[in-house]
Amino acid sequence: MAAMSITTEFLRRPLMTGAVAASSRRLAHAMTEGIGIERARLVVELGPGTGVFTDAILARLAPEARLVAVELNPVLAAQLSAARHDERLTVVRGSAAELPAAVSGPADAVVSGLPWTVMSRERRGHILDA
Repeated sequence: MAAMSITTEFLRRPLMTGAVAASSRRLAHAMTEGIGIERARLVVELGPGTGVFTDAILARLAPEARLVAVELNPVLAAQLSAARHDERLTVVRGSAAELPAAVSGPADAVVSGLPWTVMSRERRGHILDA
């Protein structure tokens, strides 16, 4: 189902959905290992898509910590929010370039599933400046 959703959304909105297929659990595990998520109070995930990285982050996240997942695609954001019932998770439908409005205070860790290579230099700059 997740692979089907991300592929469908990529075909519908290729400029908004940068991946043709969902990331693997193995990649999610590798991306979230050794970056201090277990000690973090606030983790931000950019471009969670179908939530493969989200699940890996939540598995490591302390009970009192928070995860803010920022997803541009409205369909994927709604699916992610509906499929995860974890009070530590807040799904924000919006652009990573508007990150300061989505979080209060600095994040202890940022995990990105954004398709950097298909973004314009200007857009990458706006996101990194956020």
